[in-house]
Amino acid sequence: MRSRTVVGAALRSSQAYERRKGPRALLQRGPEHIAEKAKRLAGAGLPLVTDTVLEDARYALTDLLDDFAVCTDTRERLFIVAPLVRRSREPALLTHGTWLGGGKWLARCLEPVAPDLAARLEETAQAALRGASEGLTSLVTEVLDAAHGPVWEGYRRSGPLKTA
Repeated sequence: MRSRTVVGAALRSSQAYERRKGPRALLQRGPEHIAEKAKRLAGAGLPLVTDTVLEDARYALTDLLDDFAVCTDTRERLFIVAPLVRRSREPALLTHGTWLGGGKWLARCLEPVAPDLAARLEETAQAALRGASEGLTSLVTEVLDAAHGPVWEGYRRSGPLKTA
């Protein structure tokens, strides 16, 4: 997993370079540049998780959990449960200092740090879609509590100040 993530980051970095400098510049650098950049990123390891990043993840999950608690429409429930399950990975992985995964990698990333979390999320999500919301609510609350709790009040992010 780690090598795929690092290679992806190196490739995205090279693609950004290509957009700035043009496709010829990237071709002149060659594929070994991407491999070299991937090795550098892997060697550096994961960046430290900031309090801001963790708080943002906790806030997003808390907000979804709040939406889920008041949802009575079965059609809307699906579109709340899916991101609720997906977002539950963030605090779990961030607090363990591991790479974030998505798609099929989500369960694979969770396995080493929270061995039963993916299975429990699947089980409670399916039950929630059938109308039994207590299990998913309890599990997401457990994930939030392990990451210093939900963020209900006082959360605010401001964009950069514009100077004239």
